[in-house]
Amino acid sequence: MVKVNAADAVMEEFSTSEFESRFQAYGTVSPSSGGRKRCSRVQVIVVGGALVVGIAVASLLVPSGSGKQSSTRNEMLKLKRKARAIHHPSKSSLSASGFLSQVDRDAFPQDVVDSLDTRVDPCSDFYEFACGGWVNNATIPSYQPAWAKQWDGVTKHVEAMTVGLLKEDPGVSGKFFRSCMDTATIQKLGASPLEPWLKIVDGIVNNATLHDALIKFAVSDLNLFWSWWIDSDSEDSSINSFFLAQGGITMPDRDYYLKDSE
Repeated sequence: MVKVNAADAVMEEFSTSEFESRFQAYGTVSPSSGGRKRCSRVQVIVVGGALVVGIAVASLLVPSGSGKQSSTRNEMLKLKRKARAIHHPSKSSLSASGFLSQVDRDAFPQDVVDSLDTRVDPCSDFYEFACGGWVNNATIPSYQPAWAKQWDGVTKHVEAMTVGLLKEDPGVSGKFFRSCMDTATIQKLGASPLEPWLKIVDGIVNNATLHDALIKFAVSDLNLFWSWWIDSDSEDSSINSFFLAQGGITMPDRDYYLKDSE
């Protein structure tokens, strides 16, 4: 209502004789020019009304826009405070969780959290923050020169799972594994399981007996002077071929066989 009354007031002002006398010096409003007087008055009224409407529209838009900007600014400030609370925890929370908020601690895997040293400020020493827990707590096994959890730890875990399965396996694999791990029985038997093979070695007296002995060892998958296997052909993978290679107990050089020296 206020804006409408203001527009009416402006229009009323344009229609007064005082306003007409104000513009007589410019020749736009005079008693002797009726047509021009009416045309000029209409033009002035239209221009004045347009100005009033423009001001009214601007007054409506400015508060709305500023309100949206204010709302957006408040939302940004809230997000900023939330991010600061996560990445820069308060002193009370630091006393319990160090330089790692409880939100991040719950989000990371436990292995990752255990490898961190949250007492160290990551902005001061990021390496110590990221790896300090691992360096301080990791134990290198006595049989290893180094230990990497990514590889050695996984290998150890897989081996533990495999051993657990083999201990309960009723098949050939389980029996073979348990026979190798039964150290009490191995110690009790001593060298007696090797006696048949030792007799074959003792029976070698010439080339013919050597030939027979090598055949017996090869059939039992004991590779002495050579080893053999069947695999895909090197030039044509659609067929299989027989391969023969030097065995594992040969001397490192032919001179050991041909030269008689100390």
